[in-house]
Amino acid sequence: MLTILYGPSCVGKTTLIKHLITDYGWQSISCYLTRHLRTSDIHRVPVTKEEFKKLKEENFFHCVNYHFETLYGTPKIELINSSKSGSADRFVLDFMLKNYLQLEPFEHKKIIILPESIETLKLQIDRSGRSNRSDDILKDIEENYNEEKLMSYKDCGFKILTSSFDDVSATLQGLMEICV
Repeated sequence: MLTILYGPSCVGKTTLIKHLITDYGWQSISCYLTRHLRTSDIHRVPVTKEEFKKLKEENFFHCVNYHFETLYGTPKIELINSSKSGSADRFVLDFMLKNYLQLEPFEHKKIIILPESIETLKLQIDRSGRSNRSDDILKDIEENYNEEKLMSYKDCGFKILTSSFDDVSATLQGLMEICV
């Protein structure tokens, strides 16, 4: 079973994925990217722009996205294998909500992770060392996570979960309840 976590940067998707892997035995789908790895990154494969271009030309990726000056590629074979029905294995991927239609061909649970509040998210942005991206992250929330869009996503089968920065176990419990 494939679960895709959609949500703005710094909302806690990586923390949730780390717990799903270590505490519950889930597997993460790799993502290839053209930036240096952060210490918090997991299952990311940094490549040069030239290597990325070659992989894209070889049809290695199902989809390619550009976000915050970085190219991201999601391997086709990993998506195919993770979304096979009947598989008892659990897979997880984080992805940008604005491009969710790229993954619609694959059977998966769709979960949007939201911050408790904008103020809490701003604190998390500062803690993560991404203050230089604060304006971009907040703009992404305004454009892609407003009330009107969230209602339309619910109509498309998305579940919405609020991330508790101070109590990751509560967020994990909510996520596991959705995924059962």
